[in-house]
Amino acid sequence: MSIAVTGALPIGQWPEAVMVMVLFTIAELIEAKSLDRARNVQFWFDATHARSGQQYRQADGSWREAAAKSVAPQARVRIETG
Repeated sequence: MSIAVTGALPIGQWPEAVMVMVLFTIAELIEAKSLDRARNVQFWFDATHARSGQQYRQADGSWREAAAKSVAPQARVRIETG
């Protein structure tokens, strides 16, 4: 943006410089709004989804309920719907 505005001003293209500044300001506002919405979705997801109740398959083929932190990476997990 600064390069476009700096280049437009010396050649007398004031409307072009103003339009670039306005459009970039609008784009930054839209980006900030979308980041806020994404952040709110993440907080909502964390608050509404339990961190326990996941079940994982043991070596003998049976399922055991465990906290999410105790399940090993790459373990097979079954999660109830709802």
